Amino acid sequence: AFVNQQWLWFNIAAMASAFIGGQLVERLAPATALHGAAAIIAVTPLIVVFAGGFLIHEPPSRIDLPEMRRTFANLLAALTLRDLWIIALFLFVYYLNPGLGTPLYYHMTDDLKFSQEYIGILGSVNSAGWIAGALLYRRFLKGITAKVLLNMSIALGIMATMAFLLLWNEELAAAINFFGGIATMIAFVATLSLAADYCPPRAEGFAFAALMSVTNFTGALSENLGSFLYEHMFERRLAPLILVSAAFTALAFAFVPLLHLGGKRAGEALRAGAD
Repeated sequence: AFVNQQWLWFNIAAMASAFIGGQLVERLAPATALHGAAAIIAVTPLIVVFAGGFLIHEPPSRIDLPEMRRTFANLLAALTLRDLWIIALFLFVYYLNPGLGTPLYYHMTDDLKFSQEYIGILGSVNSAGWIAGALLYRRFLKGITAKVLLNMSIALGIMATMAFLLLWNEELAAAINFFGGIATMIAFVATLSLAADYCPPRAEGFAFAALMSVTNFTGALSENLGSFLYEHMFERRLAPLILVSAAFTALAFAFVPLLHLGGKRAGEALRAGAD
């Protein structure tokens, strides 16, 4: 539930950011748009810092050395847990698919002649899809098993990727981006909930951060891989890249049985290393 709420509000902000970014690029000179975006980016964290001082109330606590030693021992033990390494491998495979982001941008700009303003609007539409995905999960998917949710997210990911083969005009672009947002949100809830459920006690923060670093690394690797294939192997043709990306996504189906999820429901804690 927390993961769902987190990404719901994140994408409400992302929807506004994409729209504002598109407006800046379309209506201002490049240098002015860059300076305006930088000013907004600089001010927003300061607002969060000052707001944190008023909104978060936490009683002071003393340093507990024995507790710190126990926590450190659990951090080291977490690195030896087989289940945690299996989750990390699954997340790597799940998120390893040649990224479409940069190739899609050039395709929409150079081939489809979309304006920068409309590309910004598409970013907002995609974020709206994320929000819809969060609401759909809360309403219809909250009680299903983790195995079903993961397989569903993989299937939706394949469909969302293949849909870009139909990217011909602005209307289809909006529909595809909205559906892609729904699919991506469900994928995030499925995988982040899985990672959180298997984090060992006393090392939850460390283990979750380590698993998220796997997804972040894989995401960056995928974007670079997609750009490389688009430029050097597919001669700037988008369709082959879409097919390869969908095929990579489908590989994750084969790794779901390795997780031995049984009837565990999504969001139901099952500690790594537990019998």
